[in-house]
Amino acid sequence: MTRGLDNNYFAQARRRTLRHRMERLLKESFTVLDIGEPLPSLDWTTDDATIEDFMKSHGIKVVGLRREGFVSAYAQMDEAGGVGFERHEEIPIDMVLTSHAPIGDAIIRLNEHPFCFVSTIGGIEGILTKADVSKPPVRMWLFGMVTIIEIYLSRLISIHFPGDSWKEHISEGRLEKARALKKERERRGEEVALIDCLQVADKAGLILKDKELRKDFDVNSKREARELIKHFESLRNNLAHAQDIVAYNWPAIYRMALRVDRILSRLI
Repeated sequence: MTRGLDNNYFAQARRRTLRHRMERLLKESFTVLDIGEPLPSLDWTTDDATIEDFMKSHGIKVVGLRREGFVSAYAQMDEAGGVGFERHEEIPIDMVLTSHAPIGDAIIRLNEHPFCFVSTIGGIEGILTKADVSKPPVRMWLFGMVTIIEIYLSRLISIHFPGDSWKEHISEGRLEKARALKKERERRGEEVALIDCLQVADKAGLILKDKELRKDFDVNSKREARELIKHFESLRNNLAHAQDIVAYNWPAIYRMALRVDRILSRLI
């Protein structure tokens, strides 16, 4: 009995340590400062023709406008016609992120606006767009999120399908692939359970078939569950092969950012 309690205690301790490390990695290690770009700026009194020529000649769509040395307004090229620009008297507070804001916060904000401004001690000095989400720091952040979700899926399956009873719900072909991967990983000296060698789509499919378990992932139907699995697997594959993630995987990226605290809580 004591040994069982000790094993349970150490298992809980390992999970707490993992959660703490992942929280630091995902909420502190990667910030807006790692992906933002410098914001070009001109004085507010600059005439329109000069502002437009400046943006066209530098190939930029947004420029900060300074009053008394600090950026407090901006000009934006007309996206529809591609000719001319619009002055904005002030920068809305919900379009400003501090340089130390977590990447997850930046993704949420970029879902609401085409770009955001980055503030430092010296004022607004940077800009952030969806294109910046493709940079290596964000890809590393997303890999961390994907890893956490896969760990959680394996744990759920072990709980709800004791004694490897989950194998009854997987095709023989998919099981063979999992067994082959397990054998290869063991050949490399890894100790790994068969469940950890399943494809993520198979893991998610096992969990999201259950109505109660679907609630845990905020999905209300099997159709929505299938869409979620498709988006998640696509993101994972595109990350692994350095493909475009913004154009094809934005819904999955946004969903992860929106639920980062909830996803991290699954580690306990």
